Amino acid sequence: MDQPAQKRSPWVYVGCGCGALVLLSILGVVLVGYVIKDKVEGFTADMKDPAARTARAKQILNAQALPPGYFASISVSVPMVMDMALLSDKAPDASGEIKGFDKRGFLYFKVISPDKDRDKLRDYFEGKSDDAGSLKKATVNMDVRETLKRGALDLAGKKLLYVANRGDTDTGQGKAKGLQTMMLFDCSTDQKMRVGIWFGEDPSPTAPAKDLDLKGTVADEASMRAFVSNFDPCGA
Repeated sequence: MDQPAQKRSPWVYVGCGCGALVLLSILGVVLVGYVIKDKVEGFTADMKDPAARTARAKQILNAQALPPGYFASISVSVPMVMDMALLSDKAPDASGEIKGFDKRGFLYFKVISPDKDRDKLRDYFEGKSDDAGSLKKATVNMDVRETLKRGALDLAGKKLLYVANRGDTDTGQGKAKGLQTMMLFDCSTDQKMRVGIWFGEDPSPTAPAKDLDLKGTVADEASMRAFVSNFDPCGA
């Protein structure tokens, strides 16, 4: 005599579903770990290969060529999270690496950022706030000693906001003391924050800000325009 079919408890299916979710989670962690490992290995290789660093930096900056006199010191990308390029005015040494800077450098970050952080950052660049916390958190350690000026540039219909300061910029490749011009590339293409810091020498470190001649420095609008014209972050 056939036994009546026993109904399975719904908890069996819940258990199977949870097991599948756990398996997918494990596979996701493994996949993320693999991607990170691959990126780390690629980054390590690029550190010793000037051509690879340059190619990646050009891709990050959406540039046909790097600005004249600059070389890719570091360039790294983590898909859907962050892109970073560090340019130096020092050429690669015999090992292919670049250590530090001569007089100038440029640090660029493109990172996922909540709306509130982008709004706070815009307030800083527009002079509505003195809090550059979002920028410092997203990029590097900076010490702002004196704000020289704020402004905006129209670049082929795209807006660049900037704040020029006297201060120190620590990029991990050495601390640059002098002038630093923080840049916010106003792109509406996605929810990423695109910021740059162009740093260089202070022509008269002891001179009062009102007497400082900024012509030709990283805080000079004509110099900014010429420098930034070499790439298009909003198109990347």
